[in-house]
Amino acid sequence: VVLQNAGTGSVPKHQPALVHRVGLEDLARRDRCRAQVQTPGTLEGLARRARLSEEALRAAYERVYGRKVELRHIVWRVPEGAAAEVREIALVRARDALERIAAGADFGILAARESEDAETASRSGLLGLVDRATLGRSSPELVEPAFALAEGEVSPPVRARDGVHILQALRVV
Repeated sequence: VVLQNAGTGSVPKHQPALVHRVGLEDLARRDRCRAQVQTPGTLEGLARRARLSEEALRAAYERVYGRKVELRHIVWRVPEGAAAEVREIALVRARDALERIAAGADFGILAARESEDAETASRSGLLGLVDRATLGRSSPELVEPAFALAEGEVSPPVRARDGVHILQALRVV
């Protein structure tokens, strides 16, 4: 067991508190499991016995670790409690920007000029590489539209509590 010092039976000085907190049995069980998993061929054998397809493995990986999307956005702010006309103006501006992008305008240049998020506008709208949880904490309304995008694709206008957004997926990993 890990707690014994090279067969002397003594517990190293730095581990008594750990033994007290976790318990000797838990540490021994952890070490036995670690040794079993590290035995050559164990993981490969488990994968073979599970008979998982590559597709199933990818799906499981995404559920556990999630995909990430590198996003840019343009936002037109709508203050909380604003009149419906204010939200409608933001929506019209977003649709106009989408038409210009469809006609060949550069998303990054439009973001720098039009986005009302000064921090990301200075970076051509770049939000960065985000996962579902991170994006969900700041803008839950953007999660599903963002993760539905393919690389290079631009979303339709998305209404969020802070305004109206259009998103562009630069990269999906």
